[in-house]
Amino acid sequence: MTELFDLAAALNTLYKYIHWEIQDKDFIPLSSEHYIKLPIADRSTKWYIINQFKLKNYATIMLIDEYDKQHLLSATRLICAISQSLPSSVSFRERLLYCKIFLPSCVFSNQDKSL
Repeated sequence: MTELFDLAAALNTLYKYIHWEIQDKDFIPLSSEHYIKLPIADRSTKWYIINQFKLKNYATIMLIDEYDKQHLLSATRLICAISQSLPSSVSFRERLLYCKIFLPSCVFSNQDKSL
């Protein structure tokens, strides 16, 4: 069940922050100089920066860990699978808008709703 919630969170991230389709090559591993600046507890985690040109706001830096990276890639594949009936010339942003009608509204919610 946790995987489903994490996928929904990744879809929410795509809708809020990502403008272009992201692929594995768009995740840039953090350099050793950056790891030194992280808190000690976070240094054992593999961290990535998403290619800034894939983001809605190019001035933003999005730092994510390996776990979130995999969920973002899964969410991207889901969007592409749902929208495969669209022409290949359609942009990823248009695919996101098209898929919005098929996804539950909780994906787009910012509120934490505890059970």
